[in-house]
Amino acid sequence: MRVDVDNGCVTLTGSVRDATLIPVAERLTRAVEGVVDVRCDLVAPMTVDVVPGQ
Repeated sequence: MRVDVDNGCVTLTGSVRDATLIPVAERLTRAVEGVVDVRCDLVAPMTVDVVPGQ
C-alpha cells in the first residue's frame, strides 16, 4: 500500500490481501487529524467461490 498526501488530501493506492480491509483503511485514514479528503484506489485479489461437485 502506498499513501500520498497533498494539503490534507490522502490517496491510498496499491493492493491489500483481503477486500474487507479496504473500507477499514479508508475509515482509519479519515480519522487522522488534518485529513480533509481521502481517495481510495486500493484493490484486492478477486476470489472465486468454488462449489464442490460443480
